[in-house]
Amino acid sequence: MENDIEATSYSIAKDSGLSSEDALRMFLRRHYDTNFRGLRRQIINGKLQMEWQWLENE
Repeated sequence: MENDIEATSYSIAKDSGLSSEDALRMFLRRHYDTNFRGLRRQIINGKLQMEWQWLENE
């Protein structure tokens, strides 16, 4: 979305490998407790908080 703020939830879902807008909605709700509109607003306002997670070899 940073590169194309006019992108739709459908195009973001497809570019991310999800099957539909509903799949994106469920993913955002389940993992980030937000929705597409809220995520867009955070990006536009520069308030998106990224939580870095490093993968370690087991």
